Amino acid sequence: MLPGPRRDAYRDLWRRAFYLLGIHYAATASFLALSWWQGWRAPTSDPVGLIGDVLWLREAPPYADVLPLYVAMLLLSPLLLEGLRRGLGPLVALGSLAVFAAGQAAPWILSPRVGETFPLVLW
Repeated sequence: MLPGPRRDAYRDLWRRAFYLLGIHYAATASFLALSWWQGWRAPTSDPVGLIGDVLWLREAPPYADVLPLYVAMLLLSPLLLEGLRRGLGPLVALGSLAVFAAGQAAPWILSPRVGETFPLVLW
């Protein structure tokens, strides 16, 4: 069991991550609603599919959005910090290098389609 202050800090990081994910969804939904209201038509004839793409971060308005990247970093940070605290620094470093090496071959594998500015595995 984790000590109280550390547990609280990790919980706060995850809470912040989900809060920012909600902000991302709200901003994306607002942009799509305003665009639709101004006459823009969705790139697909399936609005349910478009909503699913937005929820799974596969599609978003036509701008680079750093919030999903920041959410991913906040979600991973407690796990990495706890690994470092428990003396698993070499394992964390090797895992980090392995993800970076895989990212060299396929940098967009975990990134949203619009994320051409922020390849997740390389960040």
